[in-house]
Amino acid sequence: MSWADFYSEIIEEIDRLSEDKTNGCYSPFFRGLSKKSHNLLPALFRGIDISQDLQYSKDQEMTVYYDFLSNSSNFHSNCVKDSWEVLYAMQHHGIPTRLLDWTGSFAVALYFALRNYDATKTPCVWILNPKMLNKKSVKKPRIISIEEGQLLDYKKMFVTREFEEKAFENPIAIFPVKSHPRITAQNSFFTVHGSNLNPLDKIYSNDVVKRFDIPKEVIPDALKFLKMANMNEFALFPDLDGLGRRIKKIYFSD
Repeated sequence: MSWADFYSEIIEEIDRLSEDKTNGCYSPFFRGLSKKSHNLLPALFRGIDISQDLQYSKDQEMTVYYDFLSNSSNFHSNCVKDSWEVLYAMQHHGIPTRLLDWTGSFAVALYFALRNYDATKTPCVWILNPKMLNKKSVKKPRIISIEEGQLLDYKKMFVTREFEEKAFENPIAIFPVKSHPRITAQNSFFTVHGSNLNPLDKIYSNDVVKRFDIPKEVIPDALKFLKMANMNEFALFPDLDGLGRRIKKIYFSD
């Protein structure tokens, strides 16, 4: 397969979603993974036996949430934040949560799929129809925004579990609060798992989420495409860490 063939497959899928007015989807989400065998499961639930470790996972989520909330107050001006915003901040700073990262940009997803390329593994890009996901999960054919926190209260559903009986079951797609330059630069979106802790790709089929493997012969031209698109560490991590990684890769690569 050539790069042109692979890119055409991606365009065809995007066009299919855009033209299918029945699902109302006009903007797919993308997620790039370095290994096609990785499932679409948030870090909080990876490596656990659901039948045995579910209660432990719930208790850990509560403990971690309050630990972060208690110790992060010095780093923002208002210590009383919406529970979704706290969750976004936890995810951003590398804490395992029930969130799964997505982007609205194919180029960004492709960059992350090839960021740490290993020739022994097959990278891939997943394409998600977020509105079909929400239509099936919570009967809302739209991406859910932070303003709907009163209806879908993260803290009361999954931390204190006051509304546990009202918690949604299957994953939903949400708009993040773009309060950090990295989230804006990466055109970030999220899906959030509910009470069903199976991988998203095991819950729904190709009408919701579809995987596109990146063949080895495509990768040289894919990397050229990313270079022309200015996809690099500093572009996606617009801070000194990102700048340092970009300079290191250009001038000190092995």
